[in-house]
Parts: sequence; C-alpha cells; structure tokens
Amino acid sequence: MRTLTHSLSALTLFAVAAMAQAPGAHWTQLTTNTPPSTRENPGASNGSVFFVFGGIPAAAGPNRSNALYSYDPIANSWTTLSAEGAAGSPAPRAQCAIAWDYARSVLVVFGGSDTTGARLGDTWEWNGTTWTDKTPVGTSPQARSFCAMAYDWVNAKVLLFGGNDGSASPYRNDTWSWDGTTWTQLSPANVPATRQQHLMVSRLDKQDIVMAVGQNTVRHADTWTWDGATNNWNQVLTATTPPVSRVALDAGYDLVRQRVVITGGNNSSLNPTGQISEFDGVNWVNRTPIPSPRPHNTRYFFAFVAATGKSYTFGGQTPGTGTWEYQSDSIAEATPYGTGCTGPGGPLVYAADSLPWTRNQSQNPGPSTFSTTVTGIGPNSFAFLMLSLGQIAPGVFPINPNLVGLIPGPGLGCDLLIASLDYSEGLVPVAGSASWGLTLTDLAIDPTLQDLQFYLQMADLEFAGPTWLATHTSNGIAMKIGVL
Repeated sequence: MRTLTHSLSALTLFAVAAMAQAPGAHWTQLTTNTPPSTRENPGASNGSVFFVFGGIPAAAGPNRSNALYSYDPIANSWTTLSAEGAAGSPAPRAQCAIAWDYARSVLVVFGGSDTTGARLGDTWEWNGTTWTDKTPVGTSPQARSFCAMAYDWVNAKVLLFGGNDGSASPYRNDTWSWDGTTWTQLSPANVPATRQQHLMVSRLDKQDIVMAVGQNTVRHADTWTWDGATNNWNQVLTATTPPVSRVALDAGYDLVRQRVVITGGNNSSLNPTGQISEFDGVNWVNRTPIPSPRPHNTRYFFAFVAATGKSYTFGGQTPGTGTWEYQSDSIAEATPYGTGCTGPGGPLVYAADSLPWTRNQSQNPGPSTFSTTVTGIGPNSFAFLMLSLGQIAPGVFPINPNLVGLIPGPGLGCDLLIASLDYSEGLVPVAGSASWGLTLTDLAIDPTLQDLQFYLQMADLEFAGPTWLATHTSNGIAMKIGVL
C-alpha cells in the first residue's frame, strides 16, 4: 500500500471564497452562572458534563472546599451536585486526583491535602446521587497530593501515577490501578521518573493514556503512554516538548482534533502563561499565542466533553475567572455515502484513514496530510481515484450497463457518485488495496482551503491483458477541510 500526496492548491480554483472567521482552535468565554471560583484540583468529564470538585476557594488561604459541581455545556449551566459541607461528602481538600470511571459510571477521587496541608490517602466515588467512601481496608496508595489519574480503556480501571507524599524524599513514581474495590500496585518494566503536578489523559481512539511534564527537584519535559495490554509505560521520544516544562496545569484529550491540549500553567519563572501546547501523538505543537480574551492561568480545571466536541476550563489561580470553551470553528469531516458494488476482488469499500486538517504554519506548525484507502480491488485491476467539488446522490446515476459507450461493462449496482471529474489519478493496488492522500498547503497561503468541501470515489478498472473488461465503483466519501 502506498500513499500519493499532492497539493490541493490548484483545486481551490474551483472553490468559493473562504468564510470570514478566525482560523484554528481558539478560546471563547461563555456567559453562564458559575459556582465559586476554586483551584488546585483537576477537572473530569463523563462525556456529557464537566465536573469540578473541591479545591482552594479563591483568595481563601489554607481553606479547602468539598463541593461538587457540574457544567452542562449544552444547557450552558452549572449545577451544584453536592453543596459545600454537605453530610456524607469527602473531607474538604485540594491537590487531589480525579477521574471518571466509564465502566462503572462513577467519579473517582483520591488523596490530596486537607486544610492543615496534611496529605490524604482516602478513595471516594460519586455515583450521580451520593458520595461513598470506598477506601479499602487493605492496601491503598500512600497518602499523597498532586498525583494524577486517568481511565485505562483496555483494563476498564482507573490508573494512578506519582504524586507528593510529604516525606523527606516526597516525589513518587509508583503506578496503581483501581477497580472499584481494590487498589493494585503494578510493576511496569519501564518506570518514568518521579514527579508531581503532571498531566494524565485518556485517549479513547488510541485506547491508551498519555502522561507528560511535571516536576520533582527538576522539571520534566518527557512524554509517556500507558499500554494497558502490557501494563507498561512507553516513552515517546518527541522532537519538540512543551515550553519550559510547565507545571500547575490540567489537560484534556480533544477527540475531534485528536490532540492532547494543555494551556497555561507556570513557566520556569513561576509565572502563569497563556501558551497552548498540543500533543498529536508524535510531537508537541507549541502554538504561537493567538489573540484571545482568556487570561493567563494556572491550577485550573480542564476537561473535554464529547457531547459537544469541545474542551472547557474553569477557575484557576491567576486569575480564576469564568468558564471558557476551546475548539475550532472549522471541523474536518470524512463521511461515507452510497454503497460500493462488487468487483472481481469483492465489495469495494472506500474509507478515510485520517481527516483533512490544514493549519496556519506560522502559528500552528506541523504536517497537514490525510489519506484514504480502498479495499476489494481485483487481482488484475487498477484503481482509479476520482475527485470532484460536487456529488451525486446514490442511485441517481447508475453506470450500468455502460456510460455512453465509454466505460466497458460496469458491474451490477455500480453508481457514479461524483458530479464532475475535477481531478483523477490511476493507482497500482497492492494486495487488493490502494491508498491516496493529499498534503494541504499553508492556510495563510491559501485561505480558500478553510471549510472547502470535496468528494472522492474509487473505481476498479478490470483488465485481461490490454483489454479493459469492466468497471466497478466504490462508495463515495464526502470531505470537508477543517483548521487545526
């Protein structure tokens, strides 16, 4: 299988003018009711709402909170789920770890520090109605603050790593899993360095966990992934790292753009920053700050909410004001339509391997490529890529038995699904499949790429020696170029 890449610039001559909108992901402040401003805890999401628990009330010194709030971005409203000081709640705390357990539909909270600064080692769960102290009688992670937790999709458990236990050598690098009843200390072959104030986020599509940055006596700039199949940490040797190894931050995984997103945090001079950094699975992209009303911030709550496909922040230390959302106005899309017919290699199925994203390289550097693959190509066939800026609905234009005598013997049920042949290319298949892709130009050079829609279809051209015997067609793919 091979991927052929080309520039789409020439094709944009057929496109209408680009929409007048700011390119790429950006912050937008929301006007909503808000709970009291808090900080020093991470946020979490169950896919529908954004949870905020505990923390230090703004300008409240050593005080701690134990209130639980949720933000519903569809209703644009905050709700108090468990009021400050409510009976049966966990003790007030900050600097704890929090994660949503998708297998059991509960919010898990571990550890932190109380109003005296003492470390905590208890485990609590919120089931949507009540809090339950789940601290087991047996083994638990040692009491600690500034550890991190995330959901392990492979093992359907919550994973915990690191933290600060308050001892003479306080920084930890132990790994634990929680199944709702028992904490189990794991023994991975690869063990990251000790740290606190690091990030850990789950990636549903990758079925793993990303951990990065943090500090012990020095600041870290490394990146790791957790493989639940082998129960092991694997370091990702990135060419770039988040700037100045930031700490005092939270993070989330943007499933729409497939990026781990961090923003703000303290730099090496302990000053809050507004820098946005995104991990694409290979490298960190440190975006040049784009004009935004969102202030520089640290120790905030952050989570991605799948219901809206956007990330949200709330609270923080410097300063802790308002509710904000982060996403691009231009989202890449690849939607199959129609049905492929059956050729000599079987049913022809055409799918996108990745989405068509472009970017402004001066603000958001990195590759802008996507690819597509067709399967079911016959052993004596060539693949023929067809690209159009218009589509035909399935069933409207069947090319059977032939198209004005130009296409030999199309198979039964083969439809033409594109309105014009704006670009085409022959491809030599390998093992019954063929791939085709594009390298998209810099958005600053060609702004007409933003939200450009185009349509793809593959054909199987069946041959016997030099004789063209028959033509068979795949389903179509409706594509829209988004801006990262």
